[in-house]
Amino acid sequence: MLLLGLVTLHGFDITDRLFPDPSTIRKNVSFSLLNVLEPISETLYEKYDVVHIRGLSFVLKIEEWDGVVKNVAKMIRPGGYLVWNETNPGSTQAIPPTKVASQGAALLGYMCELRGGDPFCCNSITNHLKNNGFMIIPPPVPSTSTGPIPEYAPVATPAVDTGFYIHVVGGEFKPETVETWSRNYVSGLCSLVSYMAQNDVKNEWFTPETAGEFVEEFLKETGEGGSRVFFDLITVIGRKEI
Repeated sequence: MLLLGLVTLHGFDITDRLFPDPSTIRKNVSFSLLNVLEPISETLYEKYDVVHIRGLSFVLKIEEWDGVVKNVAKMIRPGGYLVWNETNPGSTQAIPPTKVASQGAALLGYMCELRGGDPFCCNSITNHLKNNGFMIIPPPVPSTSTGPIPEYAPVATPAVDTGFYIHVVGGEFKPETVETWSRNYVSGLCSLVSYMAQNDVKNEWFTPETAGEFVEEFLKETGEGGSRVFFDLITVIGRKEI
């Protein structure tokens, strides 16, 4: 709480649809529109000590990643940091795997690739940062204080060799947290099925006519006591050259 009063926080998004009411936020917090695919205004050059970016894996095409890093790098002061949280759409999996639960889990990676994206984009983020003047901050040594990792956590250890942290959603591995995240993710995937059916997106798992049956079976297999749907969430931290 002490830190909040000592820093200036600027939030950016491509749309203001989810911006909070200005009257409800602190004076040192503001929100503005920004498209990271477009040239950055010179008024933002080297303005920030830390830039945090997240959730672009499903919207960027393969050829756009490097340009985004170049744009964001202009906003960071020499010696400042870029903190990037991202997910691999292609890493989504159902545990334990069942037929329709696994098919539903594969939808996000499929749609990402279909629109020209990289379903395993996290594997290249560190290289994009290195190629644009950032030194990767390595993950800490894994702590053993958290105890054994339950079987419903598919990924849990930092990948030191690639320079990023890997987290499982619901990182404390509490069953109630895992249940909530999985349930929310399943709900989002059901909405994706609806979108695909309405727009007649070709795929190997369902047609517009059978989409309802697919969702029904997907919900059944991921219901109470059934499969849980997970994805890898990674964090890359880079320090800009001085």
